[in-house]
Amino acid sequence: MPRQLLVHGYGRRLMVVAVLFAFLTRTHPLAAGPDDQPAAGSDKTVAQPADRTADDPSAKSRRPPGAAFQRMAAWDRCIAAVDEKVPNTAVLTYVMDVPIEYQKLYLAAKLVAGVETSGGIAWPSQAAEARVEDFAGGVRAQWQAGGATVRTRVTPLFTRRGADTWEGAALYEVERIPAGPLVVRCGGGTTLSLVSESIGKLRDDEAGGSTGTVEVKDGIALLRNAGRAVATAVKVDASTWVRGNGTSGQYLEFPLPEGKGRWVIAFAKDVPRARELAALDPGAAAREVTAYYDRLLQARIRTPEPKLDEAFRTAILTLDYNWIEPYGWNECIHHWE
Repeated sequence: MPRQLLVHGYGRRLMVVAVLFAFLTRTHPLAAGPDDQPAAGSDKTVAQPADRTADDPSAKSRRPPGAAFQRMAAWDRCIAAVDEKVPNTAVLTYVMDVPIEYQKLYLAAKLVAGVETSGGIAWPSQAAEARVEDFAGGVRAQWQAGGATVRTRVTPLFTRRGADTWEGAALYEVERIPAGPLVVRCGGGTTLSLVSESIGKLRDDEAGGSTGTVEVKDGIALLRNAGRAVATAVKVDASTWVRGNGTSGQYLEFPLPEGKGRWVIAFAKDVPRARELAALDPGAAAREVTAYYDRLLQARIRTPEPKLDEAFRTAILTLDYNWIEPYGWNECIHHWE
C-alpha cells in the first residue's frame, strides 16, 4: 500500500530535505534564469522549449540546447524512462543480484510505437517535434511521425514493497491522432546503463534483445531474456503477434487498427506474481497513483520566485521516486547505489 508521507515525522523530514534541495537547485550556477543561461535538468523538450503549462510548473525551465536525456519516474523497484531524443519507453528495475552491476538496470520491457503508412511503418527513430515531459508519477511523450501525432504515457503502479520483494508494474498507454493504425512492439532485454553508450539499446527500433523469448498461456505473455533475473508479463489477445528475426529475439507486436491501446507491463522474480500483476485493472491502478500524488503535492511552497516553487515540487517528486523500502533513499533512480 502507498505510504502516508505526512505523518509520523517522515513528511516533516521530507519537507526539510526538499527545501534544502530546492535552495541548492535554485542557487546552483546551472539553474540560472532565462536571461543568463538555460537551466539544467528540467527541460521536457527536444526540438523546442516545453509549454509553460499550469498543471506542470517544472516545464518552465530548460535544458542546455541540444541535450537529450531520459525523463523518468519510479515506484520502489519499478522505473519508467522515456528517451527525449527517440521517444521509446522502457520499464526497468535495479540489478540487485549482481554486486558489481550497480550502475546498470534490468530492461524488463521496451515499448516502441510506430505509425502505419502506405509506405511502411514510421518508428520513433524518425520522430519530429518530439516532446517528453514528466508529470507527477509518470512520463508522457508526443511526437510527429508518418503524418500523424503519437502520444504515449507511462506510469509506475503501486505494488508490494520490502526487503524481500522484487516486483513492479507500469501502465503504458498510446494514442494516434487522428485515429488510424498503430503498431506497438514490446520486448524484454538484459541490462541497460543510462549513463553509458548502451543507451543506444533504448533508441533503436528493435525489441526483444538477442535472447528474448515469449511464452503465451491463458492470455498472459511471459517475456524472458537470458541473464535477466526477473520475468516480465503482459496481457495479450488473439490479435497479438509473436515476432522475431535473425537480429532480434522474440517480442510481442500489438496491431492497433483504431490507434489506441494500453497495457500493464509487470515484472517479478516469481513468475506467478508477474502474471498476477499483469492482470491488474489499469483504470483503478492509475486512479490510485493520481490520488496519491495529488495528496503528496499538497506539500508545497508559494514564494515570489516561481523557480524556487518549481524546484521544491521537483525535489518532492525526486525524493519520493528514490525511496526504497526498508532502506531509505537511493542515490538516484538511474542505478542502484
